[in-house]
Amino acid sequence: MPSAQNPSRSFRQSVGRRLFYTHLLVGLALALAVSVYFYFAAEQALDSVYDDRLAEATRALGLSIEQSQLLQPQASTAVLEQLTTATSRDRLLSHAVIYDSGYGTLSVWAHSGEGTAPAAVQLPSIRDVDVRERVFELDGEPTRTLMPLSSDRLLLVSADQSELQDYLAQLRRHAAVAFIFAVLISALMSGVLARDARRVLKRFARRCQQIAEGRFKSDEASPPLAEFAEFADSLETMAARLERTDRERTAALEQAKSASGQLEANVRERTAELDRLNVLLRKEIEQRCQLEAVLAEAAATDPLTRLLNRRGMLELLEQLADRTHRQRRHFCVAIVDIDHFKLVNDRYGHAMGDRILAAVAERLRTDLKSEEEAARWGGEEFLLVWPELPLAEAEKRAQVLRLALGNGPLVEAGPKITLSFGLAEYSGLDPLDACLVRADRALYRAKEAGRNRVMVS
Repeated sequence: MPSAQNPSRSFRQSVGRRLFYTHLLVGLALALAVSVYFYFAAEQALDSVYDDRLAEATRALGLSIEQSQLLQPQASTAVLEQLTTATSRDRLLSHAVIYDSGYGTLSVWAHSGEGTAPAAVQLPSIRDVDVRERVFELDGEPTRTLMPLSSDRLLLVSADQSELQDYLAQLRRHAAVAFIFAVLISALMSGVLARDARRVLKRFARRCQQIAEGRFKSDEASPPLAEFAEFADSLETMAARLERTDRERTAALEQAKSASGQLEANVRERTAELDRLNVLLRKEIEQRCQLEAVLAEAAATDPLTRLLNRRGMLELLEQLADRTHRQRRHFCVAIVDIDHFKLVNDRYGHAMGDRILAAVAERLRTDLKSEEEAARWGGEEFLLVWPELPLAEAEKRAQVLRLALGNGPLVEAGPKITLSFGLAEYSGLDPLDACLVRADRALYRAKEAGRNRVMVS
């Protein structure tokens, strides 16, 4: 498998290439701008010199023609020779024509060379021209100049552009050579600058690698350039600070290790002490919880019958009433009273009465089902709670209990007893106290009706 390329080396190479291309592009842009500027400046200068030469040649030719010769109706031989001599002697001039504008028309009066004279062209009126001062270029004709010779004679000179084109071609060749030379110089300088920059960057990379490895001392000299030398000095200053920081960190770590060992010993001692205290605390909490449970049970339990007392039953009834309101449920309560219990105490004594109360409580407890509860309501009265039991079913259970308890003596050598029941149903439509009052009234009616019976409210 090919080895992965080193990211840092790839970065250094890309930096070198970027420096080379940047310098090269700057050099190329500068060389191109200078070449273009000087070429167009030289071209403009040649055009100006060319125009000046053409104007001077035109003025010299016009001034060489005598005014007396221009007054003749036909061009003289001397005028023709002058025109021919001027165009043949000066390579700049290709043709010279004198036009006659008399009688409102424009015609050729004389021309240089052989062959047919050029056709008349559209010329400005010579009446607006100062013959002594002006030589004109025709609009749109940079190679043709016009000079008024007299009131009805105009000199039109045409120039040969071949010499100018040769100069411009030579100028373009020189500009191209200069541009190529500038490109080579720019490439050479860019390569040198990029090589120097890469060498300096590599030195900085090696130095940074040494610092990262913990070798803070360096034997290499600073880079020759002032900017890089300043950067190198800053790097060495940073290395010295890192070295000092490393020494301080090492000393701090040693102190921290020593303090950590002492701290661990202290922590172990304190942990052992805390564990011992936690064991004692848990034991104390367990004892207190047990005591609180015993106290809570004692507060809610009747000590004789081991059933709920009146306080515990009232708390239970409040919970059932709240559940009834939230879940639309119901329950039945039954108040049970031992008939003629005072006579039992008077005849058999209070000890026998307590035994009978305990026996009745035990029989009621064995009859309880899930979520049902019994309590000693007060004296010889008991209260039963039967959740989710219809009133008719509650009445049947009360009858079964009444017959079972009144079937024979509950205590050895004790009297036979009977029970009276008062039943009421709580569905949440009236207060809980009202339900208990209705059950108590039902018990009162059972006693008035002769006791030993079940009444429903």
